[in-house]
Order: sequence, then structure tokens, then C-alpha cells
Amino acid sequence: MRGFAELHVAAGEPVKAREVYKACTEAFAPGCYEPYAEMLDNGVGGPEEPKEAERVRAIKANTNMKRFTVPVIMQGSPITVPFQFYIFERPPGWKYEGIEDQAIWLEKNRGMIVPQDVRDSFIKLEKIAKDNNVSFPDLAVYALGNASKQETATAEQTDGATSGGSPAPTDVAATEAEQPAPPQPEQPAPPPEQARPPVSEPEGETEVAMARPLPAVTAEPPDTVYRKALSRLLDGDLAAAGDLFADASERGHARATYELARLHLGLYEGDFAADPDRGRELMRRAADADVVAAQVHQGETAEQAGDREQAIAWYKKAAGQGNMRAKERLRLLSRDGAAEP
Repeated sequence: MRGFAELHVAAGEPVKAREVYKACTEAFAPGCYEPYAEMLDNGVGGPEEPKEAERVRAIKANTNMKRFTVPVIMQGSPITVPFQFYIFERPPGWKYEGIEDQAIWLEKNRGMIVPQDVRDSFIKLEKIAKDNNVSFPDLAVYALGNASKQETATAEQTDGATSGGSPAPTDVAATEAEQPAPPQPEQPAPPPEQARPPVSEPEGETEVAMARPLPAVTAEPPDTVYRKALSRLLDGDLAAAGDLFADASERGHARATYELARLHLGLYEGDFAADPDRGRELMRRAADADVVAAQVHQGETAEQAGDREQAIAWYKKAAGQGNMRAKERLRLLSRDGAAEP
């Protein structure tokens, strides 16, 4: 789309160029923000709009975009080639999920097919991100990056045997940074143990040497366990995800506490031994630990129960962290002047 705008500029059609640049920024294309802002600042192709230019530059500054390399299949051929996809925070009402807009365009215009399991992974990740009020691009880096490492480890353990399904998408920067270690030369086998003559035990008491204690096993950091749990959640293995979330939660990871609460409240589809009472307790604990999504949940629960005062208290906490939904609920609840947004 940026290319079309540049063609209009080259052809001396600034009005059309400005229209295309505007549409380009509304589609969150990264290369369109600054050219469009400059046109707004200088009144090219329309009136000067410095405030709108400032808004456009603010959107650019806050755009969180990640690049992933995804294996795609040449239509009518078994050949698989890498292709780069971009994911970012979608605006409300965006009609495509995951990378569907890019996958559809690629198939229609280039004859390349993105494997369905890869497409489904991004759709699931975006749903989890929305449900938990977290960044979709950042969650994808956590979950898919961890899945890629696990797949590499599995391949090494099985001596190069391939597993079913498509390889997990990987972050380009991470892929370039991780180079395989050079093979080590084989060491000669140790000589067989020499036969030793039997040793007769002295009569009476025998002194037994105390065995040295085994070295302590270092537990993985809670955030690492949390990321693994997200990967299990993405795979639909709720039981394994619950165990990992519980481990991280017990060691003080507030986001893991929130996710474990959602599992026990039955907010994820799948097979899990939910305990609603424990879920409510965990959700309150996560909200007290300043997990904004938990605070919003507490506000909504109080509002549904008719406890307006408690709902306002929780919404204020979440709004103080910049949560837009909490701000909107406060605005509606404060119409009679009982609360300040």
C-alpha cells in the first residue's frame, strides 16, 4: 500500500497519495506513519492538521510489532520455503484473527499455503492474549519461542527423527543468535576395570564412610515455568499447564496465579479438574498482587453481583494502571457522580 502512495506522489497526485497513506496507517503498516504525518504537518494533499500528525506519530511510537519466520508450502508442490510474517496489536473490530489476513493474501497472490496448524497456533495465541489483557506479539514471542526450543531439544534426543506437524514459527533474531555447537571428537573408550583381589573385612565393627550429599537441583525460574505453561495452554494440555502455573504461582509469580485462577474458574475450554472456590481465592490473590486483568475480573464480578461500591474500587485500581475497559466501566458507573474515573 505504501508503494501505491509513493506512485501517487511521483505522479504529482498529493490528494490521492494522502488518502492512500491514511488507509495505510489505519492498517497499521509501519512504513506509512511518518510520510502521512509529514503531509498532515505541511498541508500536502489537504489542510494542515498538526494535532492529527501528533496522534499518528504517537501510534507509531506505541506500535508493538514482531516478525516471525513461518514455513509455507508452494501450491501443488511438496517444497517448503520460509516466509516472514508480522504480528501486532490489532485495533478493535479487526475482522481477521492471528495471521489470517497475511495467509489469505499469500495464497491468493503468491500461490503459497501456510500450514493450518501454524495458522491455528496464532489464532489461539491471540485469543489467549485478549482473554488475559496481555500483548499478542509479546505472548507469541514467549510461547512460540519456547516451543521452538523444545522442538529442537526433542529432535536432538531422537537422533534426528522428525515429528509430525509443521515446525514452530521462530523469531528471526533468536534463530540467527542460536548457532549449533561444533561436533566434539569421539573419546576413546576407557580400559576395562582391572580385577581386584578380594578384601577381607576385619573382625569387629567396620567403619562406614558417609556418602557425600548429592548436589542440589536448581529449580527453573518462575518466569521460565510460566512461559512453559503458556505453551502447554496453547497446545490444549490444560492439566500440564495447570501444574506448571501452580509451580510458578507458589513461588510468587502473580501472572501464573491469575492463569491458574482462570483454569479453576472454567474460563478455558478443555479437560481440567476445576475448583471454583480455589479459582475465586486465586483470582483475589492475583488482583491484590496488581495483575490488572485480575482487577478487571474482580470489578466485573462485583458489578454482576450488584456490589457497585466494590466494583468501582477494583475498576479504579485497574484504571490506575491504564486499563481502558476499567476506565470505560468507571465512566458508566460514575454518571451519577458517585465515582471519579
